[in-house]
Amino acid sequence: MQLKGFVSGAYKLQSTNINCQRCVNLYPQLDESGTGKNVASLLGTPGLKTFATLDAGEHPVRGMLTTSKDGRLFAVTSTTLWEVMSDGTSISRGTLNSSAGFVGIADNGGQLMLVDGPNGYTYDLAANTLTSLADFEANGGGSTVTFLDGYFLFTRPRSQVFVITQPYSTDIDWTMFASAESSPDGLLVALADKELLWLFGTSSVEVWYDSGDATFPFQRTQGGVIQFGLAAARTPVRLANTIAWLGKNEQGQGIVYMANGLAPQRISTHAIEQDLATYSTIADATGYS
Repeated sequence: MQLKGFVSGAYKLQSTNINCQRCVNLYPQLDESGTGKNVASLLGTPGLKTFATLDAGEHPVRGMLTTSKDGRLFAVTSTTLWEVMSDGTSISRGTLNSSAGFVGIADNGGQLMLVDGPNGYTYDLAANTLTSLADFEANGGGSTVTFLDGYFLFTRPRSQVFVITQPYSTDIDWTMFASAESSPDGLLVALADKELLWLFGTSSVEVWYDSGDATFPFQRTQGGVIQFGLAAARTPVRLANTIAWLGKNEQGQGIVYMANGLAPQRISTHAIEQDLATYSTIADATGYS
């Protein structure tokens, strides 16, 4: 006899008379063939163990990236840029000017670009050298960075502006910028996915594409304005060939969305949203896929 709902993930509603489940250290695996004796089984999850300790102070990781070409892993803790080797050892690759806050990192195959707000840096993957970008803070700085069609693109803190570099270069012409202006909200994150640039604000999202225009190559996609913003700046992730994020709109916040084309589709459950509502803040949430 199959018991409906007996094998599933955790799902606890506000009224426990409706649904109250705990699933500890187990996850459900469905029988996708549909011909098995049971619809699913609960499998044990492997335990966690420490792979690498980056610094003696055990500072939190401020940013992390695996390079697209060679699969090298870089992470920032406190003021140090580390390269983490395959055996768990780590090598210091340079020192940043800041010691706290998020560090955005992207790569173009030969170089990394890092931004921590006021400061910008480049890292040469062949020479293993970290260099500060001149006049970065004086021109507005950068809060997040991504890479699309040969360009590094970074958001300017507390503004609607994003700036692009020269193609396949970290050279910056500060006149090469554009603004996400469909809504007067501030721009928090730029994230490239496939051939599109997703610009996340506090109350809206704009989707841009590379038009190839010689003056400025990026333009907003027709219909590319989503009236659902971002509740936590570190949550947008690439997932299932699209984008997901922890969002908010004029009616409230604490809902996880996944883009279905250019439309936001709710993928969180009432139980997850109820749990998110118990936190004093969700602005510090992090997405991982």
